[in-house]
Amino acid sequence: MEILDIIFDSILPIVIIGFLIYFSLIIITVIITVIRVKKADKTTEICMTKAGVAVHSLVFALYILLIGYSIYNFVGMLSNHAGFMKSISAFNILTVFTLLYSSFIQDFLFVSKRALIRGNHLYEFRRIKKVTYPKKHKMNFVYGQNELHLSTWFVDMTKLKRKLVK
Repeated sequence: MEILDIIFDSILPIVIIGFLIYFSLIIITVIITVIRVKKADKTTEICMTKAGVAVHSLVFALYILLIGYSIYNFVGMLSNHAGFMKSISAFNILTVFTLLYSSFIQDFLFVSKRALIRGNHLYEFRRIKKVTYPKKHKMNFVYGQNELHLSTWFVDMTKLKRKLVK
């Protein structure tokens, strides 16, 4: 029984913080990639519907609020002398939401004159071949020699198809 207490009290919070850092870095790389591409190519624009932009904005605001709440909880627990390892438990909910948000933000699409940006991946239109739409909210295409699948939830399909045809 003491071994489980040691695991839950000292090892598990460190593992959770490790996951939080890893998935936070994924979110940061996506944001940095979009900023770099927008600086390099001024024709970059969002390829999402208004509902998609609203949902992504709402989830981002919730993510920022959750970060603030977790920091507030962490500082509160430290000031009540709960111990550092117990205080780290304030980041549990943030870690789960960061995992979900890191997968959610990678479906955000940008298009420019020459490329399609999805998450931290840049796909040049001239190398995209054999585009198919097997389901309502799914797109398949061949890029290089790899077949890739893309979720098209909240994507402005008319804008995307117009860019792919050119």
